[in-house]
Amino acid sequence: MGDGDGGRSDTEQNQKEGGLCREIRVKVEDGPDDSNTDITYIDIEDNAPVTPMGRVFLEPSWNTVVYGIIYLRNEVDEDLLRQKFAESIRCNPKFQSVVVRDKKGRKRWQKSEIDLDKHILVQELSPQDAEDEIFPNRYLADMIFTRPLNEQRPLWEVHAFRMKCKDISGCFIFRVHHSIGDGISLLSYVLARCQRVDKPDLPIVLSNPIKLPDAPVHKFRVIAWLLILWRVMIFAWHTLVDVIYFCLRIAGLEDSKMPVKGNAGVELWPKKLATAIFSIDDMRAVKNAVDGTINDVLLSILQSGFRRYLEIKCPELSKKGLIEKLRLSGISMVNTRMARETQELSKMLKGDPDARWGNDMGYVLIPLCLKKFKNPLDSVRNAKALSDRKKTSLEAYLTYKITLWTMKLLGTKIAADLHYRALSNTTFTLSNVRGPSEEIMFAGNPISSLTATVSGLPQAITFHMISYTGIAKFQIMVAKDVIPDPEVLAQCFEDSLKELKDAIPNTTTESGSH
Repeated sequence: MGDGDGGRSDTEQNQKEGGLCREIRVKVEDGPDDSNTDITYIDIEDNAPVTPMGRVFLEPSWNTVVYGIIYLRNEVDEDLLRQKFAESIRCNPKFQSVVVRDKKGRKRWQKSEIDLDKHILVQELSPQDAEDEIFPNRYLADMIFTRPLNEQRPLWEVHAFRMKCKDISGCFIFRVHHSIGDGISLLSYVLARCQRVDKPDLPIVLSNPIKLPDAPVHKFRVIAWLLILWRVMIFAWHTLVDVIYFCLRIAGLEDSKMPVKGNAGVELWPKKLATAIFSIDDMRAVKNAVDGTINDVLLSILQSGFRRYLEIKCPELSKKGLIEKLRLSGISMVNTRMARETQELSKMLKGDPDARWGNDMGYVLIPLCLKKFKNPLDSVRNAKALSDRKKTSLEAYLTYKITLWTMKLLGTKIAADLHYRALSNTTFTLSNVRGPSEEIMFAGNPISSLTATVSGLPQAITFHMISYTGIAKFQIMVAKDVIPDPEVLAQCFEDSLKELKDAIPNTTTESGSH
């Protein structure tokens, strides 16, 4: 049988099983401005249970870790870095806890002593590495394979080093086990310690809420109700089709064998990283040309970029026109929180119950079209049709609920194995997070750029895009035995955006929906 309480959301279980929570205020003396600073954090009863999705990510078949790279304009101040993270871990007890099993075999968080010297590591680089802008990517890839997180300590680390590159004088890499929280909550948590460069007193809000569409309005009430009924029927039908297709993936329907598809156990293979760089203004110009969204443009870039890469790797298939017949799909992680927005950062520091921790996310299957369109913008229109179709489905919500129900009935291991099968039968995972539009700083040190990625997923490729001050960094992590040249793949994606931009008769850069 299951672990119990598998049907609750991560947030609900934190509230109902997490014991007595209380808000505590402490003072941190001798801060960066030599003043006393009040900090609010949450103290939680010891031995709080690990949330349902957290237990999935702790399974040996997953063991999923979130990584972020923060590039700084000035050198890293080691003492200030330690102070900032010492303050930060007080805001969430999971950063002070290790995972243990109780007498019934259930995984729980247990408070542990924190030795910051073992969690915050400042590395000395050789002059050659310090001047290499892509060194952090190499360091991260090596860390994934050779230095896993120590399960005897709280499941997070920070690696910092000084660099001497253009606009980059310092950098730190943080890694946090996915059982502590999903990408939205972790990114919010880290950036909550940041301030705006232009107006430090104003809060940083990562994104605006996504407004749900209004119900149809018609002067004749009967017609209005018929329209509502029609929409409900469309949602029900699309959701049914998507869930059946997701179940087929679990049953064994997989992507075509090709140079970008991994095999069993690919999550354990050595990694390599590359970063594609997109201009948000260029992406807006393209999406305005087809009345779409940034996500539509991103999907089009993926379709065109994969086709370009496969034409390089499979020239015979390209000559025979067989590339467009390949089945290539991915999984998009979707935030299922009802607010459907990146969290307001001040809530993360104050223990606001609306700032939900945990792993509230579902999966959406993304089938890519590898057809070569005569008009490149038709690829964006094709992607827009797919996106619009997915917006009329509850696929993400139900895949999340199916995981919880499976855990309740059959246990964590079976739920983890089923989702492992679903992901391993696809080619990639995609995540897109909108970051701050204004420049921000950490401990008074302006941030030049930031990227993120995740390890432990059973696919050869993971994509994570974060936008910041008008530039989107598209982080590509691959199993290097499958894709030895991710920089070529990154260039294919950059060339795809350029092709889309050049296809616009009258380029505009007006802002619009994301």
